[in-house]
Amino acid sequence: MNRLFLPGIILLTAYLIDNVSARFVAALIFLIAFGISLQIKALRVESFAGIVFSLALIVLGSDALGWLAVCGLTSLIYPTQPQQQIVYGGVIALGSLTSAVIGQQWDTAILGLGVIAAHQWTIFMRESPPKPSTTPQVPPQPLPTQSLNSLQKTTQLIQQILNNRTQDAQEQAAIIQSANRQMDQFLTQAENIKEQIRQITRIAQESTALSTQGQSALEQVTQSMDQIREQVESIARAIVTLGKLTRRIDQIISSVTEIATQSNLLALNASIEAARAGTHGRGFAIVADEVRSLSQQSTQAANQVQALLNEIETAVDRTMQATEIGISGVEVGTDMSQQASQTMLRLIDFITQTAQAVNTIYQTVDEQARRLDDIAIDMDRMDRISQKALQQLHDIHQLSGKLSDIEIEPAAQNQQAAQEQLSRG
Repeated sequence: MNRLFLPGIILLTAYLIDNVSARFVAALIFLIAFGISLQIKALRVESFAGIVFSLALIVLGSDALGWLAVCGLTSLIYPTQPQQQIVYGGVIALGSLTSAVIGQQWDTAILGLGVIAAHQWTIFMRESPPKPSTTPQVPPQPLPTQSLNSLQKTTQLIQQILNNRTQDAQEQAAIIQSANRQMDQFLTQAENIKEQIRQITRIAQESTALSTQGQSALEQVTQSMDQIREQVESIARAIVTLGKLTRRIDQIISSVTEIATQSNLLALNASIEAARAGTHGRGFAIVADEVRSLSQQSTQAANQVQALLNEIETAVDRTMQATEIGISGVEVGTDMSQQASQTMLRLIDFITQTAQAVNTIYQTVDEQARRLDDIAIDMDRMDRISQKALQQLHDIHQLSGKLSDIEIEPAAQNQQAAQEQLSRG
């Protein structure tokens, strides 16, 4: 706020004087000082919007003061009043102000504002109507040739300063244009990153869908394994029942074999008794032979059935072993399918979290891209402002060149003739 003290005093004093031009210049000086103060604060806090706004204030005030400077230079090219050197001093101060603003030398810029204010104040005091006085008027003295020589040297110095400032402005414009190109590259890279993130998001969504389908398939496999285990267990129970029935049949066959053996013995005894009976026992002997033959056939059939039952029991035992192995395999498969299902669930959770993280990154990159767009717009505005300032420096440089082309001797002779004419009048 200390930088606003001197411009504030100038503004207050100008408004106490009934002079519109003085108030206008004081307001411009205060506007530039206020813009410089905002520029310093914006640079400290790195506020890009504050930098652009304060730069706009500085350029606006400098444009107006530049217009006043052009008016002062015009009055020097076509001299009509004796205070052109004072105006020219204001132009020099404006050159210092422009140099300080471009180089961000804010203290020097404030000092330049003070110098401009002092010179403008002198001009306005010279232009103010004189107070009535009884003292006789003294004719104005002609300006010496030495003053014109000094003016020409000062003009050459101004040209040199303007050349330097023009070069600085060109470098600044080149830097801004380079920053614009880099900003365009950043925007292109941001768009590429956004496109890649969109592809990753799409792949993550497809992976999530495939994982969900895999999870459903694993659940179906688990259900199928459970059904197979139930069927195998049912078969095992049936085989166990078959084994029990086979053992019962074996017991029955054993009883039949024993009965056939006893029948064979009884038939043999009957044959012996029939032989003892002689002729009367022949019919009984025939019956006994038939019974013995049937008992022998029954024994053979029982032996065959027993052999088949033994084979059935062996097959049942093997089937039971295979069933037990199948049940164990089904249990292992069920456990593995359950583990695979749990792994698939964790994979789905991981893919979902990854998709959410990628979506967050996409939103962040999109926000940064929008900010880069805003910065690019601001950089384009700064580029236009710098180009405008460069054009203004070029215009002032041309006016200064015209001023340096003024011949000293003819100007001195014209001034001397004008002074002599005023003295004679």
